[in-house]
Amino acid sequence: AKGALYSFLLRILSFVLTQITIRCVDPVTLGQASIRLELLCSTTVLFLSREGFRLGLLRSPNDAVEEQGAETNKRKIQVNNVAWLCVPLGVCMTLIAFAVHLITLQQHTKGQSKQEVWDYKMAGILYCFATIIEICSEPFMIVSLRSLDVTTRAK
Repeated sequence: AKGALYSFLLRILSFVLTQITIRCVDPVTLGQASIRLELLCSTTVLFLSREGFRLGLLRSPNDAVEEQGAETNKRKIQVNNVAWLCVPLGVCMTLIAFAVHLITLQQHTKGQSKQEVWDYKMAGILYCFATIIEICSEPFMIVSLRSLDVTTRAK
């Protein structure tokens, strides 16, 4: 019941903050951030840098079965090591996405003031930073999914 309450409050908070954002931000600015930056960083970078690892590592033999032995421990260590490879791959892809954002910045901001150009550049930096933070949590997500720890995953 406690988890359901937290989940409900989180969704209400998310809804309220989204409504405030929609009402306070110019539609052109919101469209640039929501479409261009969301597609570039969140959708493309996160998908390419984590889905292959997630699918590959979740299809290998499961850690949920309580087996003991050197071979099982060796397999767990190998899976954890491979899971951490998605972090440097994601950081590199995020830096490439940021470079693409800076290169295409001139095309998307023609006729806008210097402040608007700076704001759009800062939005790209923040999106890339958020992408790096999200990709750093992926190894823990893989470990949680492999161990079938559903309560940790639900939080």
